[in-house]
This record gives sequence, C-alpha cells and structure tokens, in this order.
Amino acid sequence: MDPKVLYWTAAWIDLALIVVLAALGVRQIGRGRFQAHRRLMLAAVWCLVGFLVSYVAKLALLGRETLEIWESQYVTVLRVHEACVAVMLLAGAVALIQAWKLDLPSVPERTPAAESTWSRGVELHRRAGFVALWAATLGALGAAYVLSGMWSRMA
Repeated sequence: MDPKVLYWTAAWIDLALIVVLAALGVRQIGRGRFQAHRRLMLAAVWCLVGFLVSYVAKLALLGRETLEIWESQYVTVLRVHEACVAVMLLAGAVALIQAWKLDLPSVPERTPAAESTWSRGVELHRRAGFVALWAATLGALGAAYVLSGMWSRMA
C-alpha cells in the first residue's frame, strides 16, 4: 500500500468534511442560528488547519508525487483542483476576517453610518463564504477524480 495514496485518501475525507461542515453552517444561517453557524464554520477552519499542518509533515516525510508518470488528464484536473483550493483559501480568509472585524454575530449600534458599514461587511462575508464553499466543493470533486487515478495506478 502506497503511503501517499493513504495520505491523500485521508486528505480527501478531510476536504469532504470541510464541505459538509460549511454547507451545514450555511443552512444554520438560513434558520437564524448564528452561533451554530459560527461553530460549524470554525470547525471547518480547524479541519483546514489540520490539513495544512499534515501537508507540511507529508512533504517532509513522503515527498512530492511523481506527476511525470500520471496520465495528462489527472495532472490537468489536479491543477484545476489546486486552483479551487487557492480560491477557497483566499475567499475563506476574507469571510473569516470580515466575521472577526464585524464581531459577527453581533448587531451594530443603531446609527445609519454604523449600520451601513456593518451591512456592507456582512454582504462581503456572505459572498466570500459562498465563493469559498463552491470552490471547496469543486475542489473536492476534482480531488476525488485525481484520487481515483492514484488508486487505479496502484492496481
């Protein structure tokens, strides 16, 4: 059994968990359950942090994959997956920073200027969060395809 394939299988499960947690978090917002939303999104962030730490360890212990032996369609999908992950990281960071700046789920003071600024910040948080969720979902789909190629090369 190739340890890199085992690692990437666990990483795919982690990414799928991130997508599920984020989707459940979005659902909680629709129900007006802001604290549940926050808990689920922070759980997704911690899953991502866990992956990033594990990836550094994986590089140190197992090295990089030998993409030269991969069929070209898997390399192409891997590059798309990596782009999706980069978008997820960037958009997720914007959403997280906005949440912290606005102290979400707090309510703004009742002045027109404060409420306007708060509303713009909430909209940026919402849009960035949706972009991160869609990028993570597409990234997970791409990763599943790449992982299937890794498994088939082992057979």
